Amino acid sequence: MSVPSLADQRTTSSAPAQTSDITQVWLGSIDDPSGFSDELRGFLRSLEAHGQRPVLVDLPGVPRKAELTASDQATFEKQKRREAPRASVAVHHYVPGVSQPVIAEMPNVARAMFETDRLPERRIPLLMDRDEIWVPAQFNVETFERAGIPRDRLRVVGETIDFDLFSPGGVTPYRLPTPADRFTFLTNFAFSERKAWRQLLRAWALAFTADDDVCLVLKAHAEGRDDRHIRVRIDEFLTAELGPRWKTRVAPIRVMTDILGALEMPRLYAAADAYVLASRGEGWGRPYMEAMAMGLPTIASRWSGNLEFMHDGNSWLVDGEVVACEHGQEVFGDPCTGHRWFEPDVDALAAQMRAVAGDREGARERAGGARAELIERFGPEPIARRLTELTTSVHERHAERRARPASCAILGPAGSVSSLAVVNDALADGLQRRGHNLARRAAGQNSHYSTFPTISHSWPPVFDLPGQGPAVVVLPWEYGAPPASWVEDVTQFVDRVWVPSAYVRDGYVEGGMPAGAIEVVPNGVDTDHFVPEGPVRAFERRAACTFLFVGGTIWRKGADVLLQAWAEAFGPDDDVQLIIKDFGTETHYRGQSVIDAAALAARTDLAPVVHLTDEVPYGDMPALYRAADVLVAPYRAEGFCLPALEAMACGLPVIHNAAGPTAEFVADDAGWALPGTRVPLPPRGAMKLAGEGWAHEVGHDDLVAALRDAYNNGDERRLRAVAARERALDWTWERATDAAEASLATLAAEALEPIRHVASAAVVESRGTRYVYAPDWARDDWSATLTAWIQEVPADRDVTLVLYAGDADVDTLAPRLEETIARAGAATDVPDLALCVPSEHDLDALVLGADGVLLDAADDAEPPTTFIRRRARRLVHANPAELRRLAGGLALHAPVPNV
Repeated sequence: MSVPSLADQRTTSSAPAQTSDITQVWLGSIDDPSGFSDELRGFLRSLEAHGQRPVLVDLPGVPRKAELTASDQATFEKQKRREAPRASVAVHHYVPGVSQPVIAEMPNVARAMFETDRLPERRIPLLMDRDEIWVPAQFNVETFERAGIPRDRLRVVGETIDFDLFSPGGVTPYRLPTPADRFTFLTNFAFSERKAWRQLLRAWALAFTADDDVCLVLKAHAEGRDDRHIRVRIDEFLTAELGPRWKTRVAPIRVMTDILGALEMPRLYAAADAYVLASRGEGWGRPYMEAMAMGLPTIASRWSGNLEFMHDGNSWLVDGEVVACEHGQEVFGDPCTGHRWFEPDVDALAAQMRAVAGDREGARERAGGARAELIERFGPEPIARRLTELTTSVHERHAERRARPASCAILGPAGSVSSLAVVNDALADGLQRRGHNLARRAAGQNSHYSTFPTISHSWPPVFDLPGQGPAVVVLPWEYGAPPASWVEDVTQFVDRVWVPSAYVRDGYVEGGMPAGAIEVVPNGVDTDHFVPEGPVRAFERRAACTFLFVGGTIWRKGADVLLQAWAEAFGPDDDVQLIIKDFGTETHYRGQSVIDAAALAARTDLAPVVHLTDEVPYGDMPALYRAADVLVAPYRAEGFCLPALEAMACGLPVIHNAAGPTAEFVADDAGWALPGTRVPLPPRGAMKLAGEGWAHEVGHDDLVAALRDAYNNGDERRLRAVAARERALDWTWERATDAAEASLATLAAEALEPIRHVASAAVVESRGTRYVYAPDWARDDWSATLTAWIQEVPADRDVTLVLYAGDADVDTLAPRLEETIARAGAATDVPDLALCVPSEHDLDALVLGADGVLLDAADDAEPPTTFIRRRARRLVHANPAELRRLAGGLALHAPVPNV
């Protein structure tokens, strides 16, 4: 998307902006025939008519252009020619995409809506990059918040239409293909499953027969495809539903695929007697507003954005239920796994159509008051007033921050809809509170030329990040050594790896990832949100002790281990219950559950087990924790286990695996620590690990005993609950932000070239394992270090020590090396050595291609360069014990035989 630069479009005045001076810069397609662009035209028309001076940046639209009045054309051309003053707000009025611009010198607002009960994940980080999001109805405040957009970024501003155009007086009705003297129901929509056309046709067949004096006109278009298939699909559907003679049994149905211009649409409504569209979901429902403005009795679904202006006093609303969205990707183009939308009740829809047709005078009278109400609430004046109010407030809050250059960016899921998003949101908010001007980014978004650090946290991980600045990857892992490909990617692309626990860091170091590039940035908890006091989620049963498991019921989380222990620990007569809050059952953990929920529900020999699969919004999680007395986390593998910390903040002690990362924050007095035994990993397909992977399984008897102890000792349980809250207060997101900020500060202070710009790893003729030694050859320390290497590393080991000459004179150095080697042992028994000079190899490239770097013997011996400290895969001090450990892990060298 190409957007004209606004950098020079400023006034020269330095006076502070007055409220009336703040201007909107609207970015969108002004002549697109879509309802979304028609909304943009309504906004610009209203602002202009009420004394504002909006600026229009017209973005390319589709080839077919909307029909505009001469007045509108003149208004929009004038708005295109205007310059944006200093005090402006950019309003992005288009579907979010990865190429969306950010106007750096002003606050950026997105106009957005969606028609299901949440947002596609792809759109969340795109919207999070905006200072505010203006949605048309309270419906999208709720659905966007459910998706994870913070409520404090959401503002409601309704739509408006050209009420002078859509006016019932003086309009010549369009000629409809209907029989004479029939009461005509009209519907007007893009032909897709979202508009519930099948349900409408079923309801029509149920409501009216061929003897009724009614007719249904479907004005439909196929959004760019051949419209002829609409008639074919409708006929095929009715034939399958009602038989080949359906036309003799059902009141007439007429299909129109005429392309009507905007100026003709009022004539279409004027030709009808009522409007009906029981949609599966609307962001607003523009055709409803148009029909109501034209005085038509209007039938719609009792769900989604249209309820902002429709109610039982001015409309006929159809009941139904919210169901799984089966056609999401087909309709929206985005994966909509887990989304839900409306299923109108066919009987209720039929009843509403019969009610309108059965009392035509009463229906006209009831519909007659809708127009005045719409104009009062959503006419040009109230909409212009609301837009001006929002523009002023967003400018006051965000103009100063937007005027500063960005200091870093974060790329990955946002909105607290997953553990990754919770971490991203918390780090972003924390850094912004500290004064960092942080940008939210989606993969591929306009950031290729930025020089500030980019922080990436997503699944699967993204290592090769956009931009020219340092790359930081937040990289949790659960199974010890990381995938081998990750080690190579980190070596090639990543300047810092942030891990949530020392447990993860140790596994990475053991797997060969550069230790100096790995820093612990722990997860945290919002101790103002997760608190012991507050609403409690209600369950059907109350128990003396309620245990809670939070997480996907997959092998890694240990739900099967818990249920085996539960069956032995308690029986049906014990006053306990277990709540299993499952996650990802329809998304990333789909088909991976290790429990049979149906079988659990049928068992009468167990203490009650409640299996929850509903999605619990982040805001409602504390109420779930408060409904329990103990959290049980018998995981086999975790990188941190955020639910354990959240539960502690809500005052729950934790039964946990002490061999994992929870040992770092669950103190002895805050729960029950269970020993874990290493167990083999299940098959992981083609994923090859860089070293030994592991999981730890808690003992069955230990878990049974902990469950019983927690149940039987209520006083002790409550003491541990108090301690859990106190310990959680030390693990806030402020602590995490401290670590993140310190890491970013060292990146800036060290000022190393980003690793992906460094020369590729040097290829040196050597054995299988390679270490580099680059001392100050002018000092005498190197002689003792080289001697220790020769004496402790046997000559038959598959390793080469690369001696980097640096700025030493090679002709002088060579004899000194030969002398040291001779003193250390016989020449035929020394391990493999290679001497490299700067003209042949760059030291940084040698380090990148090596398995480690040799340092002098002292434990506090520092690497000769900051680059080595950060990028060496392993640092080994030349003391005998450390060298013997190294040698013991090396394979024997197998020379290639001469042929």
